[in-house]
Amino acid sequence: MQFANTLRMAPLVACLAAALGLPSPSAHAAIRNVISCADDLSVGTLRQVVSVAVDGDIVDMSGLTCGTITLMHGEIPIAVNNLDFQGPGGPNLGPGDVSLDHLLLTVTVPSGASSRIFHHTGTGRLHLNGFRVAGGHYAPVSGDAKGGCINSAGNVRVVGVVVSNCAAAAPSGFIAVGGGIFSSGYTNVTASRVSGNSAITPDGYATGGGVATNGFSAYASTISGNSAVGQNAAAVAICGGINATGNVTVTQTTIDSNQALNVGGLCERSTGTTAKFVNSTISGNTASGNIGAVSSAAPIQIYNSTFAFNSGNDKAAVFSNANAMVVSSIIAKNTTTLGGFTDLYVNGAGHTLSGSNNLIISSNLGLPDTIRADPQLTPLAVHGDFLNVGLRTHAPLATSVVVDNGRNPLSLTTDERGTGYAREVPAGAPDIGAYERQVNDDEIFYSGFD
Repeated sequence: MQFANTLRMAPLVACLAAALGLPSPSAHAAIRNVISCADDLSVGTLRQVVSVAVDGDIVDMSGLTCGTITLMHGEIPIAVNNLDFQGPGGPNLGPGDVSLDHLLLTVTVPSGASSRIFHHTGTGRLHLNGFRVAGGHYAPVSGDAKGGCINSAGNVRVVGVVVSNCAAAAPSGFIAVGGGIFSSGYTNVTASRVSGNSAITPDGYATGGGVATNGFSAYASTISGNSAVGQNAAAVAICGGINATGNVTVTQTTIDSNQALNVGGLCERSTGTTAKFVNSTISGNTASGNIGAVSSAAPIQIYNSTFAFNSGNDKAAVFSNANAMVVSSIIAKNTTTLGGFTDLYVNGAGHTLSGSNNLIISSNLGLPDTIRADPQLTPLAVHGDFLNVGLRTHAPLATSVVVDNGRNPLSLTTDERGTGYAREVPAGAPDIGAYERQVNDDEIFYSGFD
């Protein structure tokens, strides 16, 4: 088993890298085996193996029989440009091949310690595959706090990984970014979970509780329960889940239950880029100030997705400061304390809203072929997912008006849940939103509806 998962992953990783514009792992990379869960620099420990690795190597932890590596001596420094880490839970991205609840290895730091887990000063690729990263808490005495568990000067890719319960905590007068992951380059999250992480400031600026990065993409993943936290009234805390300054692509992914003062879920903050959501669910994100779910400074495209049950004090769940296109999507059941356009707001003169076959209850601009009715969505729950990563979705009831009233302009073959869950049931009649009701769907297994 020791390197089987990495060998199976090689063609997929190469394809993903090409699609994302990232370098592929070298075909001649050395495999360096970690054989001990100690953290004393003895031969075969994670720290020792990384210290002798060269550019393009693979650090293989898949043969470890212990369950936890505790970093008693602080973060693992990574100076080479490109380094891959293989854990015991590496997925083949086939049905049932990933189980994030049963990964066998966790890399963590002692409780109460102030330390990241990985600090990558190289400008190439840091790739983590098939293990948990948890409990990092980076709280410098002076200076900015960047990356509670993972900090990279290059690009980060996580596949079959859990990044959880990490924090970047800034001292007074400094900023906190990337509670779970901070990347100066591009971050790709595939078949993974980023959850329960925080960026915290007492009186400064905090952003990207889960991820802070330049470009961002996610596939078949969950970004959940992250937060940007300001500890007093002088603080600015925004983008609870993800803060991105480059292109954003979210596919077959659920972003839920993240929170901040402004923009609970995801921010795309550069006017010269794009934000695209496909077959995804954005739900239950909250802002005590403005914009419950998503804010985009760039043109935003939303296809076959569901934005529901997000909340804020003011502004809409989805706020676009550029042109917006929405097709076959649900943007509904969102709330704002002050009322107004609760679901979708396109800001500024000259910006347009286009698309069709949507269910949008409240927006400031009109849109043809739009239904304004209760979508009859069941609570967020696991209704199946082909990778076994615990992906949660909102299933509509059989009586919902979204059933068979959508479009499929991207020729998607599946709904958010992936293989085994066809996008068009029956053929030619897709549902509106991220979830497609299947022939064997049965309300008896749903726990009520919202």
